[in-house]
Amino acid sequence: MPSAADSFTSSLLDRDAQPKCSRMGLAVFACLQNAIIGGIVFGWASIDRTMLAAAPEDGGANLTAIQTTRLFTFASSTAMLASLCLGPILDAYGPRACLVVAHVLVVLGCACFALSTEMWQFSLSVICIAFGGPGVGLSIIHNANLFPKNQFLAVSVLAGSITLSFSVLAMLNSIWELWHVGFRSLFGGYSLVAAVMLLGTVLISPDAPYEKEEAGDDDNSIFSFDSPNQDDFYHPSAEEDYVDAALYTYAHHHEHPFLMTDQSLRSTLRRDGLDDDDDDEEDCNEQSALHKNKSPLRKHQSFLLSKKAVQSHNEKALQAMSLKDQPFLVQLRSSTFARGVLIFMVTSFLANFTIASLNTELEDLAQFPVGVQHDLSQQFTWLLSLGMPYSVLVGWLMDKAGLEICTLLTLILGQVSTFLIMVPSFVPFGARAVMIFGFALYSLFRQFLYPVFLAIVSARLGFKYFGILTGVGFALSGVAQCFMAYMVGFVHSATSKGWICFNIFQIVLMGCLMAVPLADFRDMKLREEKMNRALRSGSRKSLRSSSRLASSSTPLVEKKTAEESDSNLSDADYGSTDKGKVGLDVW
Repeated sequence: MPSAADSFTSSLLDRDAQPKCSRMGLAVFACLQNAIIGGIVFGWASIDRTMLAAAPEDGGANLTAIQTTRLFTFASSTAMLASLCLGPILDAYGPRACLVVAHVLVVLGCACFALSTEMWQFSLSVICIAFGGPGVGLSIIHNANLFPKNQFLAVSVLAGSITLSFSVLAMLNSIWELWHVGFRSLFGGYSLVAAVMLLGTVLISPDAPYEKEEAGDDDNSIFSFDSPNQDDFYHPSAEEDYVDAALYTYAHHHEHPFLMTDQSLRSTLRRDGLDDDDDDEEDCNEQSALHKNKSPLRKHQSFLLSKKAVQSHNEKALQAMSLKDQPFLVQLRSSTFARGVLIFMVTSFLANFTIASLNTELEDLAQFPVGVQHDLSQQFTWLLSLGMPYSVLVGWLMDKAGLEICTLLTLILGQVSTFLIMVPSFVPFGARAVMIFGFALYSLFRQFLYPVFLAIVSARLGFKYFGILTGVGFALSGVAQCFMAYMVGFVHSATSKGWICFNIFQIVLMGCLMAVPLADFRDMKLREEKMNRALRSGSRKSLRSSSRLASSSTPLVEKKTAEESDSNLSDADYGSTDKGKVGLDVW
């Protein structure tokens, strides 16, 4: 029996409003979830030396600078490690379950932080808040499937909405300064805000990811193969039905199990376009023969090549299949995933290091008076939290320029922002303006980090194991960030030139990483070429074998062979068996 939440969600999708309105409403609510819960702890710089350092009689927590730095280190590491646990929950139980867990953790964390008096209590509370946040960011990405024409843009906006939550602590600190409300009341009140969002999550969030898109902005009907704009949409069940029939045909004709039967060739985000070559033309004709209307799979080159590999029973072609269609261990061990994680680990560590060390760096370098240092830390947090508009630019660039270009741009932005933050040490004239401009570019740099990594996983590896793969990537980044407090202490203990040397090291390191997206692009092209070579080689061998058989056969045998060949060709293409027909009748 459907629950009240299921009925409420269905009513949102079935109401008379235009489909675009309902999709936008669901996306806006997802962004609101991320803005309220997703990344509260990353606004840490705004309360690091103010609310947390103030005496209890002034409504503060009376923590030292070393303690607050350690708290943020715990929080940033936990936020990364959390995805390894919450990702499987998302994959196994769906987005609503993962969102509920995330919201409950944040509610408990904020309430406990308001009651904390000892360092270990503050630590557990911050860890609880940081553990819940990433679950929201992971669970809302599936909403990008509601916008098939601009999926990367939707991914970027959904992921970028987390920056709005960076302003939460800045707003709490402003209330603390203006109206002298204690930190206990502020965090206790925010736990109630998170509880209200939890109620909305239970009512609105779906149990399963959105996979079936609307037929068009001006069409109220759900996608069907008869809709006029179906070329622009992807229906995963159609691919699943075709693959089931193709695998059955292969096993039936070759009398042994398919080499990769542990996973089927399905994925919910395929953005590969077709090239105008003969092979793709043949695929389009095959799809047209299957159904009078053009198939939505027509544009998905990775699926078409994987389908060819299945039908060719060529082991080399199977090994070169798209990573989206490979088993989990193959995806996990792939160089594409390793390179994506490497860039994300380094850039996220450096980005969070800036948040953890900004106040310490300003104090050590003494570029500005103490009052100006406080103002700069506040402006840094506000600029960081206003990065949401950047997400539109990031998504547009990923759709138009590609992931490789955006990865390179991410590294360049990281280098330039680090250089500008370092410039006031050498050029005192206009130092504050240069520093603020560096903060703005840092905000843009950070806005690229998460959408680019999530897009690499979804576009290169698909959504089959999206939760666990992103969890592994975030967890590895979290392990690296466990050493952040020690790194801050090490640089702080060095001479004043220690910060300058470390900033130069960051710039050089990100420059070296520019070779990574180029290697990824090269490997992707090599895999496609290997697949095509294996398929062409297999086709030539098959033709030569058929030719030799025909030349040595009697007329009677020739006739029988030709009939069997026609039958096999028909079955191999779209299945003459009953199961093959049943699997494809939906087309």
